Amino acid sequence: MHRPTDSPTTNNDPFIWLTHDHNHILSLFRQFLQHKNTTIKSRINTFEHIKQAVEKHEKIEEKIFYPTAKRTEEVRELGFESYEEHFVLNFLLNKLDEMPKEHEEWQPTFTVLFENMERHFAKEEKEIFEKMRKSLTQEQLNQIMAEIIELTK
Repeated sequence: MHRPTDSPTTNNDPFIWLTHDHNHILSLFRQFLQHKNTTIKSRINTFEHIKQAVEKHEKIEEKIFYPTAKRTEEVRELGFESYEEHFVLNFLLNKLDEMPKEHEEWQPTFTVLFENMERHFAKEEKEIFEKMRKSLTQEQLNQIMAEIIELTK
């Protein structure tokens, strides 16, 4: 599966793009969880890949998507909540990054991060995306998509 940030899409729907990116990130988590009894070196490499994918995704949402959400009355509060959820996700990411990968708490913390990520993505897709799609013009959607493409170059 190609990650959306690796090849700009011709589709001008930022919600499809973001959902595809959500699916990509969750698939990385699921792959890791299916092979959780791997070597420490493999755990480190896979975690680094996941961390980079999450950080790229958050950068796009925080620089482009959430500012628009906060200016859209129907999802304004949800936009602020999403920023706070990123804070929690980053706390867990940083905790995992700093914790020795062989530590007995590492795997449970990773699972908690995955579960929080799933809830966060589901909330965005079911609540924020639908309301924003109804509130924004096609021109605004095109502008958001253009900014996403520019940021992922």
